[in-house]
Amino acid sequence: MLRHFATGPRDPYALGGPLVMLGNLGKFGWWLPTPGPVFTAQVTWSRAGVGIALLAAWGAYGALMWRRGRRLPLAAWAGALLSLAPALPLVNQARPYMGYLAAAAGALTVAGAVPARWRPRGLVVAGLVVGAIVWGQAAMRGRIARTGADGLPADPVVRASRTAREAATEIGALLPPEAKRGPFTLVIFQADLGGRDGAGEPPADRPSLETPRYTALAGPLGAGLLLGRAGRARWTSSLLDVPADAFVLCEKGGGFQAWGSTHDALLYAAELHLLAGNVERVVAHLARATALDPARGLRLPARDVLGVPREALRARGEAFRRRLEAMLAGGRLSAENFDKYLQFIAMR
Repeated sequence: MLRHFATGPRDPYALGGPLVMLGNLGKFGWWLPTPGPVFTAQVTWSRAGVGIALLAAWGAYGALMWRRGRRLPLAAWAGALLSLAPALPLVNQARPYMGYLAAAAGALTVAGAVPARWRPRGLVVAGLVVGAIVWGQAAMRGRIARTGADGLPADPVVRASRTAREAATEIGALLPPEAKRGPFTLVIFQADLGGRDGAGEPPADRPSLETPRYTALAGPLGAGLLLGRAGRARWTSSLLDVPADAFVLCEKGGGFQAWGSTHDALLYAAELHLLAGNVERVVAHLARATALDPARGLRLPARDVLGVPREALRARGEAFRRRLEAMLAGGRLSAENFDKYLQFIAMR
């Protein structure tokens, strides 16, 4: 089982020692009597102590009932602890839903404590059913409606659901018609403009930052579901190895932007790197664009989606020229490409 999860010290399913297990036991003990569906996200040690005390009281009650001939409470308590055992060592991933079986065992214990002579009928039963329905509806609507200081849903599940829905809608609106007609490759590009120039591109098939949209859609998995069986999706911070026939969206702070073909996207990325002063990355993107379509050259589409002023690029022109001259003198750049790359700024 452990081989199916990343359990290293820095992995999502990192495992801890006895103190972590004790804390998680207290967490579940605190969550069990929570009427739900809203659970406390941060359980302090004082609350964990209350949870441990509750579980201990449950076990003591079960032992007492066992002596009196009733085995259900103690069996339910043991089953609850057994169901929680796999989640107790988790450092970061202990979640309320992992205690559903333990909650069922707790419900059996509470139900078993109800006097056998009590037989609710008629209006009492109807009232209990209606009350449960109203409680579930009111609690869930309250959970959905709660917002944080940023105006977004306070509950992380509700927030992620809303983010995933909005991101899927936006991506669907930006896809070209051919996305639904046959094999199609979607690349969602996240520009990585930081770091030291010449340090190379970030690893492929991994964004430089796991944004809320990336997390909510589970990266390329959710994006690929939007394309159907014939579609493929990648979410990456590097365009240097993406398929030549891909359609590229750029993830920005406010959403997504359609960059079009791989060739066009490489030129847009080169613009961004030029503004950031990453000259060697500019050259790498221009070289890939040239290799994809030598006849077309490095001319951007008539409508530049970035809206970068020409003056801003020309301000970087002198530094760009000096770096190209150094690369030409060092034999790392041909004279033909030297002229092409200089024309890139003039064309823009």
